[in-house]
Amino acid sequence: MKRGAQIEDILVFLVTIFLILSAFFYFIYFKTGIVPTYHPPEKIGPAEKGVVPTGTFFRYPKEKLPYNFLLKKVFASSKKYKPNKNIETYIYHDYLDLNKIETNVVKFTFQGKNLKNPKDKFYFIYMLYPIDKEWNVSYSNTKYFYLPKGYNWYFLIVSAVNQNEEYDPSPAYVSFATKISPYFKDISLYPKGDKLTLYLSNTTNKNINITNWKIVSSQGIFLIPRGVDYIDPNYKYKEEDIILPPYGKAKIIATTSPLGFSFRINKCFGYFLNLRSDLKKFVDYIPYFCKSFSKNELFNLRKQGYSIKCLDFIKRLSCPPKPLDLEKMISDPKCMKLLENLYTYHGCYYANINSEDFITKNWIIFIPTPTTTIYDTVTSRFKETYKNLYETRYEEIKIYDDKNLLVNSYIYY
Repeated sequence: MKRGAQIEDILVFLVTIFLILSAFFYFIYFKTGIVPTYHPPEKIGPAEKGVVPTGTFFRYPKEKLPYNFLLKKVFASSKKYKPNKNIETYIYHDYLDLNKIETNVVKFTFQGKNLKNPKDKFYFIYMLYPIDKEWNVSYSNTKYFYLPKGYNWYFLIVSAVNQNEEYDPSPAYVSFATKISPYFKDISLYPKGDKLTLYLSNTTNKNINITNWKIVSSQGIFLIPRGVDYIDPNYKYKEEDIILPPYGKAKIIATTSPLGFSFRINKCFGYFLNLRSDLKKFVDYIPYFCKSFSKNELFNLRKQGYSIKCLDFIKRLSCPPKPLDLEKMISDPKCMKLLENLYTYHGCYYANINSEDFITKNWIIFIPTPTTTIYDTVTSRFKETYKNLYETRYEEIKIYDDKNLLVNSYIYY
């Protein structure tokens, strides 16, 4: 028993000596201005980066320096600057979540206070890492930062300086993140106002893949699907990611597609609508590619054996022709074959599919929303209707990319 008690006493003595020595060396380091820096693990999650122990500072990209070292670096060249432990610095903001700021223009307000002299006037020095490498000066207590696009973490450090050039030796700091897309505001968003239709517009000179982007409103979260670039007349459809071309537009409609898919309009699409008139209500602009003939071209057709009646018909034909007009030449098979190759979707499609301007910059995108049953007073019947994509009063519509980063938003008041 006595031997066990002796060992316990020795361990307590050694631990006490270790703690005293640790406190002594830390006191020596602190007094000499060398505050131990925090070394994070090599891999650290985004949420952890915002939790920085007091007295430490991250210098981008790897070097880590303490606050007081940085301040001495700034003011050591002039003896008139000196620290004042009675000066306190404060940083204020209006953000609900500093880890999810969905804008690239960030606002902070600074305040300086001398605990012994409340009448002191202040300006501020600040650094915003990883952007700034040196201290900046702000004579305003409000500062706007214009930040790059993307999901980025920042560290703001601010020190108040009074009229006597005395500064706060323990600056205030704040860690925050801008959670915005690399395509932030590259896509404009504007609703039609009918609660069912939205328009997206690519304002850049680059292709942007918008498949799996999300539309978020008070009505729910809606996913942008894949679509068909080329509506083949032989029903050979291939769904692919929707690529919005430079300065291209997409019309998004909360309903089911009559074709079963979203699609891109081509320059022969007017002839396709002759076959599928149920699509006309979804298309704002109907392009027609219509072949007209010069006198020499008509003369050459005559040499190829086309009848004079056929040539006169083509000469008088309105462009684009109506489907019923073409049937007037049904008794002339050779002429009818020419007309089908020129003025039908099948003929127009295969004659122009390889041209650079065959597909337009416009997409029609269908997003089926949940349906609800309402009573139609006109027909005195119940019918199913699609749920709204958004509301038009006090509504915020947001669009997020496939990484859940904000692209743009629109607010109704």
